[in-house]
Amino acid sequence: MAKEKKIETVIKEMGFTPKEGRAIVVKYQSDNLSGKIASFFSGNYYVLLISEDEIVLVPFSNSVTTNIKKKESLVLPLSEIESISIKETGLNYTIDIKTADSSILLSAQQKELSDWRMSGYYAGVANSVFKLENWHAANLDRTLKELSTIKK
Repeated sequence: MAKEKKIETVIKEMGFTPKEGRAIVVKYQSDNLSGKIASFFSGNYYVLLISEDEIVLVPFSNSVTTNIKKKESLVLPLSEIESISIKETGLNYTIDIKTADSSILLSAQQKELSDWRMSGYYAGVANSVFKLENWHAANLDRTLKELSTIKK
């Protein structure tokens, strides 16, 4: 969980109060096949972290554990979220977050194959000679469960 602790530290430094064990790796999901193919080849992954009052999406980059700025993140106040639906889609979960004026579609890789997929890489497994705990896999069930209970 080494990288997760660093990410939680960065989030705290940004002024948020992250809930422990409520961080997963996500990617924006397109609603059509062309967009899904283009998204597959882009390396844009994010940490979705549930804090006390917001859902925060922080982009992975070289600076994610050092000097990330609050303006580089997407912050969704819980009070503005009307609903969140989650459905299993192939090897992933699709997370649809609806607010009054928008919908954000995200994809989270299932935990069973996470060690061999990008979520495991970003969660610290592939970045170490020693196998680290894959915090994406460890947090997935409880994070999805909590997300599904968030309503206006």
